[in-house]
Amino acid sequence: MVFFVKLPHHVVCTFEVQPHQAGSVHVTVPGTLSAIEVRPGDRVEPGQVLARLQDLDVDLRIAELESLQSQQRARLENLAWQLAPRRAGSLELGEVKEALAAVAEQLDERRKEQAQLVLVAPCAAR
Repeated sequence: MVFFVKLPHHVVCTFEVQPHQAGSVHVTVPGTLSAIEVRPGDRVEPGQVLARLQDLDVDLRIAELESLQSQQRARLENLAWQLAPRRAGSLELGEVKEALAAVAEQLDERRKEQAQLVLVAPCAAR
């Protein structure tokens, strides 16, 4: 009877192929894909730009903040020039300096967001 009973001669299982020493690239800020810098099969070095994203809202906000920053700088220069002989308006001068510092901080944050729109390879790959 052992010779007449059919035994399975194959095994059914799932098979998954994963690249060796692969790194993940994640998007941390939303954007639209504007350029792909590498093609399938290209050799990639660590730090190499893989793709570029674009967010028009971030670009627009950076332009607005740069304009506001230049306006605040001009206002600060004018106040410093006008108040040089007398220091009675130094309170207004301090307010403008604080506003300029706040704009510079916001601009730095937006530029960091813009830098995150560039996808970079974390490790070498082929």
